[in-house]
Amino acid sequence: WLKAQAVATPASARATAAAAMTSSDRAALLLSLLGFGSLGPLALAAPALGVGCVTADSCATALGGHLAADHLLFQHQGLSMQRLHPALPRGRAKRLLLQARDFAHSAAQGELGRADRQTAILQIRTALEEAVVAEMLAGHAGDQAEVDLHVSYVAACDAQLANRSAAVDQARLHATSLQGEVQACHELGNTLEALRDSACTEAHTFLTENLQHPSCSLGSDIAAKALDDHIACVEAWASVIPEAREAQASCQNATVRHANQLEECRGKEHAAHVASCDVESAEKSSCDEYTSCRVRETSRHAEVVPQVQALESGRQTEAVAVAKIRCYLSVLEANTSTFAPDSEGALDACENETDANLTFQLTINYPEIPGVVTCRTEPVSMGCLTVPEGAELQVGPETYVFDGAPHGGDFYPPVTPVSGDR
Repeated sequence: WLKAQAVATPASARATAAAAMTSSDRAALLLSLLGFGSLGPLALAAPALGVGCVTADSCATALGGHLAADHLLFQHQGLSMQRLHPALPRGRAKRLLLQARDFAHSAAQGELGRADRQTAILQIRTALEEAVVAEMLAGHAGDQAEVDLHVSYVAACDAQLANRSAAVDQARLHATSLQGEVQACHELGNTLEALRDSACTEAHTFLTENLQHPSCSLGSDIAAKALDDHIACVEAWASVIPEAREAQASCQNATVRHANQLEECRGKEHAAHVASCDVESAEKSSCDEYTSCRVRETSRHAEVVPQVQALESGRQTEAVAVAKIRCYLSVLEANTSTFAPDSEGALDACENETDANLTFQLTINYPEIPGVVTCRTEPVSMGCLTVPEGAELQVGPETYVFDGAPHGGDFYPPVTPVSGDR
């Protein structure tokens, strides 16, 4: 009897209604409940099944709902109904299996005419191949696509990292190039420093040898000769002034060139540190994004796989039901006129039928997700410095301090000289 009754019916009423039904009534009821033939007997059958309804349509809806929701099975003898064993297939394939089984046994016992059998065979086969099997294959294809999609999402994390890494590699080459410019700049600075020292040393030597303080003091002597001697003394020293100025100018020019070179090197140093920081920042960002992406997508993949596996298992169970249905239809088609004496044995053998090919078709392929990619976090040789205000830095021959400009570790702050010529 139906467990989930919409309206309770006394046992005596159910028994009376059931007893009043002939084999033809039961066959018609089966046809009606399963979607075939007339709906007329439903109003009679409903009280016997404990379902309250008035019209044939409402009875079909009520009884059909119970069949779909509670997985009920008609027993051939009488109208008792029971729940299916949990291991039996559920869903449309299961319900179609019940149809095929009941029709086959009813036909074998002579309860269905030839026309009814042919109609049932056609309708069940159409429902099986065009709806149930097609739906199973479509569902399998959709689930396979979803599994593949989530694997591709994990792979996309790797591809994204590869693209970002390529950009970081280009930035690293740029930073390395700038560091090369810094080195070349300091080498030229060293050369200019040597030229400065040489020019200034020569000027100092000249002044030391030629412009010592002379005894050109006029004193109080007003004699003409004293005045002439004084003028001659001043003229003698004045004659070396142009050469002394030239020597000093050479020293001055060399000093300016060297100071300008130091300024240029400081600018290159700053640019190189900015580029180095950009590389390290981009590399860290790439690794963080990759880790986040992989955690997110592998988690989603891990959620999807068991869900799909459950659906896969259900479809493969339904594949067994499909094999049995096809077997029942084959027996029915082989006995379209009259049933052979061993037909019941042939029907019973259908209970052990399977379909390895369909089961294989409904098997999901679960590709391995890509392994974790080692994310490079290799520092650039110059590095990204984050130092407190006032800290000193040796750049070539010069010493500098950070001027406290906000940098946040993202770029190299400007520097001001502490010592050295400008």
